[in-house]
Amino acid sequence: MDIAKCDFVTQDDFDDAIAVNIQSREREILDYMVAESALHSAADLLAAVGEWPEALKKYKTMRPDRVAEALDGDDLAAVNELQHRDRVVLLSRTNGQEKAKSETSLAALRGCVPAARLTAAVARVKAAPEPETPVS
Repeated sequence: MDIAKCDFVTQDDFDDAIAVNIQSREREILDYMVAESALHSAADLLAAVGEWPEALKKYKTMRPDRVAEALDGDDLAAVNELQHRDRVVLLSRTNGQEKAKSETSLAALRGCVPAARLTAAVARVKAAPEPETPVS
């Protein structure tokens, strides 16, 4: 769409939409940062779990409901804790990958509008009133 040929959409509308998208990506990255912090804390708490005992390794990738059918007591608790630790480690890795994707998107968005126009759009978006949330 050529904005110059639009009847209703202006260059400011486009620039403001980019600014809103930048705001969304920044908040998304913040969410990844919070998750990263929580996952690191969880990994630290779970570090004492240790390695998989040879006798329990066959349960490493088994669904938790299947593990519960096959084990009980201390073995069930150990597998549950080990699987949880492994999930936390995996989530920590994938969280970082997703955060990197968002950072790439953020950089791309920042390149869509010249700096002076982007600064003006950010100011307009910040000054705009927050939409009211309906009360149910």
